[in-house]
Amino acid sequence: MLSPSQPWSESNGKSVYLLTAVRNEADFIGLFLSEIRDVFLKSGLLSRVKLVIVDDGSTDNTVSVITDFAKDLSNLRIEVLQLSSNRGNQSAMAYGVRHLARQLQDGHLLTFDADGEDDITRLPELVRMLDRDANRIIFVYRDSRKEDVYVRAFYYSYRILYRILTGRKVIPCNVMAIPGTMIPAIAGSPLLSLHFSYPPLRLGLPYQAVPMARRQRYGGRSSQNIGLLFHHALIGLTIFYEDVVARLMLFSAGLVGVTLLVALGLIIVRFAAPHALPVGFTTVVFMSLFGFGFVTLVLLISFCLACSTFRLLIEQSRD
Repeated sequence: MLSPSQPWSESNGKSVYLLTAVRNEADFIGLFLSEIRDVFLKSGLLSRVKLVIVDDGSTDNTVSVITDFAKDLSNLRIEVLQLSSNRGNQSAMAYGVRHLARQLQDGHLLTFDADGEDDITRLPELVRMLDRDANRIIFVYRDSRKEDVYVRAFYYSYRILYRILTGRKVIPCNVMAIPGTMIPAIAGSPLLSLHFSYPPLRLGLPYQAVPMARRQRYGGRSSQNIGLLFHHALIGLTIFYEDVVARLMLFSAGLVGVTLLVALGLIIVRFAAPHALPVGFTTVVFMSLFGFGFVTLVLLISFCLACSTFRLLIEQSRD
């Protein structure tokens, strides 16, 4: 643990824990630490803040750089949790949440990424919101993105699909502001390591959603790509798999009903006016409807298998 010598003041409000995970960020972690200190110093909240950094098995000198900066930034309290191996960002953040659940009896928890893409200048705003109302979580969602066009197109398509299949409007990102009283329930969720920002939604905890634009990553280009987005999308749907399966089954049942009605209509037309339809039209319609239904059934089965596999792996790897 790295910390300044002066006591941690909570006289002006509840303690604020800032949680983030890093891996091999030695080149840019100094920019992040300086910005965090400056933002909270300017807002007058620095005395209430402790920054908790989970090092996700870095193979460079990230921890050494943090140690050196902590000496210079003596008014910023920092705690480093080192993992022996790389677990992935979501699992590392889940580890941090569970660690803090054992000591966070009150106060606020803010989670975010340390790569510069999350606008940390708005974190004090989230603290003030929790100061006014500590009875609900604040989810942050992306209202604009700076990635390539095809990445943005995939993301907005997923937003539509997610809302249709789950019935939920909010797709949370890693930026959240959580009242300390809700941390134990979140930390106890078996889905936490799958994606740490979705369990609060799954648990039905009260929340408020606010937009936040994505900034430019420290050092340049974003690391986001179609593969990562697809993984995120699959996890988001997996967590609410009961809703997704139920809606897909209703869609399949509706498709069967439409197929039967169309078949009945074609049979009536065929007998009432044998020459009204082109040759082969009935066959094409039936093949199209049954083909679409077959594809829907395959997707439904594949999704159920993927959900089962994901959940089994998470349960086996849970801390």
